[in-house]
Amino acid sequence: MKNSYDFNSDHEQKENQNGLSRRDFLKLSAAGALGTITASAFIGCGPVVTEADCLKSTGNAVASDSKRPFENSSIGTIRLKNRIIRSAVTMNGCDKLGRPSGMLLQHYEDIARGGAGAIITGEFDTGMVIDDFRYKEEHFREFKKVPDIIHKYNVPAIQQISYHGWFINLREKKDFSINNMKESDIEEIIAGFVKAIGISKKLGFDGVQLHGAHGYALSQFLSPAKNGRSDTWGGSTENRFRIIKEIHQRARQLFKNFPILIKINSSDNQRKGMRLDEAVRIAALLEKAGFDAIEVSCGVKDDGFNTVRVPSIPTEAMIKFSDYHKLPSFTIPLFPYISSVVVNRFEPLFNYNVCAARELSKKVKIPVIVVGGIRKIDDINMILATDSADYVSMGRPFIIEPDIVESFKKEAHAKSGCINCGYCLIATNNPAAEVKCFYGKL
Repeated sequence: MKNSYDFNSDHEQKENQNGLSRRDFLKLSAAGALGTITASAFIGCGPVVTEADCLKSTGNAVASDSKRPFENSSIGTIRLKNRIIRSAVTMNGCDKLGRPSGMLLQHYEDIARGGAGAIITGEFDTGMVIDDFRYKEEHFREFKKVPDIIHKYNVPAIQQISYHGWFINLREKKDFSINNMKESDIEEIIAGFVKAIGISKKLGFDGVQLHGAHGYALSQFLSPAKNGRSDTWGGSTENRFRIIKEIHQRARQLFKNFPILIKINSSDNQRKGMRLDEAVRIAALLEKAGFDAIEVSCGVKDDGFNTVRVPSIPTEAMIKFSDYHKLPSFTIPLFPYISSVVVNRFEPLFNYNVCAARELSKKVKIPVIVVGGIRKIDDINMILATDSADYVSMGRPFIIEPDIVESFKKEAHAKSGCINCGYCLIATNNPAAEVKCFYGKL
C-alpha cells in the first residue's frame, strides 16, 4: 500500500514563468528606459513542464529496501559514510593564482568535520576552470591542501571541472557562442577537461564532477535551445552529447577507474530548452558512456531565480554584489519595484528537482544525486525511501551550518536554518565579496 507524502504543502508549482533576464534588465535600465517596458517584453520563454502532482503523491517504498541517510555506500570507487553531499558552491576562496586561502581551507574542514558524506568543490575554489586554467605544477602542494584537509575526516573530496561558456560573456564581455566554435576549439576544450581530470587525480581527489548544467559550455552543447550546430557536435541528442562522451572516453583510457560524475539540468525555462524527457535520454547516454553518477539540477542564468530559488527578489544583494550598482543613480530607488516584475522568481522553493530526479532514477542504474531546496531531514528520508534519488546534495545549508549533517544525525536539528534569501550565492558573482550567510540582511 502506498502512502502519500507532501514535500511542499505550502508552495504550489508555478508555470508560464516569462520575463526579461537580469542581464536584459540591466541593459534596459542603463539605457534609461525603465518607463518603456511593454507587455511584449514579457513574452519569450516557454513554461517548465513538470509532473504536476509529483511532490504530493510520492509513494512510500518498502521499508526493508529503503535507502537511509546514514549508511555506507559507494559511487564508483568512492566510499561514503552517508548519503548527504555538499554540492559545489564557490566561496571566492582563492588568490589570483588559484591557490586556496586559509578561509577556504577552514570552510572545507568545517564541513568535513561536520559529517558531510562527500564534498564537491566550488568551480573557482581550486575547481579546474578550463577557460581560466590557473593550476601550475609549482603550486602543487598548495592545491593539494584542499583534498588533504577534507581527507583528515575520512570524507571524499570531488573536484568540479567547468568551462564557462555563456558566462564568459558576463565576466569578460565577450561574444561567446558554442555555435561559432571551430573543430579545433572543441578539441581544445576536450583536451582541457582531460588534463584537469588527470591533475585532480594526481592531487589526491577521489573523483571529479563535470559541470554540465546552468548554462556552462557543456550545458550549452546539451541544450536544444543553445546548440544550433549542424555538424557532428549538434542536432540530435547523441550529437549534442558527443563532447561529453569524448571527454569521458579519453579520460577513462588514461585514468581507468577514477570516478567521473556530472551535473546536468533536468529543465530550464528557455524556449525549446532542456526538458525532462530530453534529460532522461541524456541520463541513459551518460550511463552507457560509463559515468559514475548524475547530479540533477535545473535552470540557466537567463531564467532568473530558477537554479537558486528565493521567497522574494533579493534586490539589496543584487545591487551590492552585481553590476546593478552601475545603474544610473536615479534608477536605484526604482530597482526593487521593477526587479520584482521583470526578474523571474520560481516556485516551489523546496525539493524542486525531486520529481525530475525520480524520473531519471527510473531509467538508470547509476547513482542519481538530487540538489535544490532540500532543507529537512524528513524530506531527505522520504527522497531516499521512495527511490527518488540515491543521494541528496545541498549548497546554502552548508554555509549557514557547516555541521548540518552531524546535527541531522544526532537529531539536534530537524531542518536547516537557511531562509533561502540567496544573498550568499549572489555574493559569489563578485570575486571580491566575502561569501557567507547574510541571513537576508547586509
